[in-house]
Amino acid sequence: MDFRLKNGRPITIREFAPADLDGMVQMFQAMSKEALQFGLPPYDRPRLERWVAGLGGGVLLVAFDKAAVVGVAMVFGRAHARFKGIGEFVIYLHQDYHNQGLGSFLTKAISRKFGGGAFTGLVWKLSPTTQVPSVYMKRLAS
Repeated sequence: MDFRLKNGRPITIREFAPADLDGMVQMFQAMSKEALQFGLPPYDRPRLERWVAGLGGGVLLVAFDKAAVVGVAMVFGRAHARFKGIGEFVIYLHQDYHNQGLGSFLTKAISRKFGGGAFTGLVWKLSPTTQVPSVYMKRLAS
C-alpha cells in the first residue's frame, strides 16, 4: 500500500517480513521518550522477536519512508482462554511522523486486514491523555 503524508512525502506500507526486524529495532531506538511513554519497554531485538513470534494469526503492518521503518501497527492474539478470538491492537509511530495522517491510515488499514480474520473482537488500548483515541475511533467508524 502506498500513502502520502500531509506534507506530501510518500510512505510504503506492507505486511511484516523477517528482514524488517532490524529496521524496527532502529526505529524504536530512535524514538523519543514522549513517543514511547505509554508503551512497554524495552524495545530491543529479543522483545521484538517475541512480538513477531506471538502474532497468533494476527497482522503486523510496517510503514517505510524509503528504506527506514517509521511506524508499525499490529493486531495479535491473546493467550488467556477467556480472550479466545479477541485481538489486541498496538500502534507505534516515530515522533517525526506524528500528526501527518500516518497513524489514522495504519489504523484503518489494520482494521481492514483484521476484518474476517481469526478474531471476533478487538481490544483497543489507546492513551486517554491525548486526542489520539477519538481521532482513531472516528476514522474507524467511517
